[in-house]
Amino acid sequence: MITIDLERKEKYILTCSYGPDSMALFDLLKKDGYNFVVAHVNYHILTNADEDEENLRNYCEKNNIKLYVKSLFFTKEMGNEEGVARTIRYDFFKELSKKLGIKNVLVAHNLNDSIETYLLQLERKNFVTCYGLSSFYELGGVNFIRPLLNYSKAELLNYCDENHIPYSIDYSNFDQKFRRNYLRHSVVSKYSEEDIKRIKGDIFNKNLAKNLQKLKISKYLNEEFLNVEDIKDLSEDEYQTLIYEFLKKKKIYVQLSKKYLLDFKFKCLNHKGTFRNIKNGVALECSYKKIYCYKYPLEKYSYDFSELMQENTMFSLNSNSILYKEMVKKGAKIIKPVDKKDKLIINNKYQKTVNRLFIDWKTPLHLREVWPGIYDKDNNLIYTPRYREDYKIDENSLLIFNSTKLIKECKNIQKQSNTLIE
Repeated sequence: MITIDLERKEKYILTCSYGPDSMALFDLLKKDGYNFVVAHVNYHILTNADEDEENLRNYCEKNNIKLYVKSLFFTKEMGNEEGVARTIRYDFFKELSKKLGIKNVLVAHNLNDSIETYLLQLERKNFVTCYGLSSFYELGGVNFIRPLLNYSKAELLNYCDENHIPYSIDYSNFDQKFRRNYLRHSVVSKYSEEDIKRIKGDIFNKNLAKNLQKLKISKYLNEEFLNVEDIKDLSEDEYQTLIYEFLKKKKIYVQLSKKYLLDFKFKCLNHKGTFRNIKNGVALECSYKKIYCYKYPLEKYSYDFSELMQENTMFSLNSNSILYKEMVKKGAKIIKPVDKKDKLIINNKYQKTVNRLFIDWKTPLHLREVWPGIYDKDNNLIYTPRYREDYKIDENSLLIFNSTKLIKECKNIQKQSNTLIE
């Protein structure tokens, strides 16, 4: 018997292709009285794509379920069909989640899908944080839930047939030029019930060991950075797990090769200064024996000095500071990230470049890119706050901001400049 166990008080978006898996989940949600809408993507690739959309639309209308469709015509110029289609699909689900205010998205992957993923993981020998498919993961503020992972493809097909649920077969899944399709039809489809049970047990045991490993390295996790000293005695696998869990805390999801991560570790342990590696839009930085990660490049900002007396998400000005009148007198005009080549007069006596100040202050690389400075109308730097690791705001502080959140705020600016579908 196939059952699902979801929170009754929540609302859900069901991703539905009109295949047997997602249609079985549709029926289970309907029978159990869950509050859900349906999302469908029509790529117009298959000959029956429009027919599937029309049949799904009619089925939703018959059952009084709201349907949202993204329709696009896929072309070869868009790139790898499988990868691009997945990106478009998940961007649509995230966009719809934001539009409807529904944070839970249901995906009808089954046990066979999980086993296929597991076999691919073993073949590719990539580092994984979860063997097979996880029943839950968060991406871009959206909860993706897979409630059917304990049920095989055959069980879901039987469920549809026995309950007279309509569905369509995606014949592109039979094209064995794709490795997953080959495994599906030439390997997994030939497994006995005992084989399925054994592999399911292997996945469970490996994930149990992985979870124990995550528990072990959890004491090294920090919201802002990792200490280089902590990674010194970790095994290769423990170190990679720590990095991926750190990335996850930052809501950064990216694949990085084992060699790339081990080279970074070696450099961290043997480099005394600061350096940064950038790959796939993500920076791994080591500054003064601390490891940071963030999306890169960082977005710049610029604010009018006079406007900062109003409430602002990044900065505000303290008019009671002894420096405030001095800045006004010097013709303060703009607040923006300082340029490392700029010079600042210190104590009205001598000049130092910003880069020299950063070195003296031991400022992490990422903060050097966004550290605020006040400029006059001629673009001369007239003030920048001194960086300290324990930077604190007091009654004499001129610029009110949180240095540890500066990077996050700059990323928010970057997000606001993007369209909903990336």
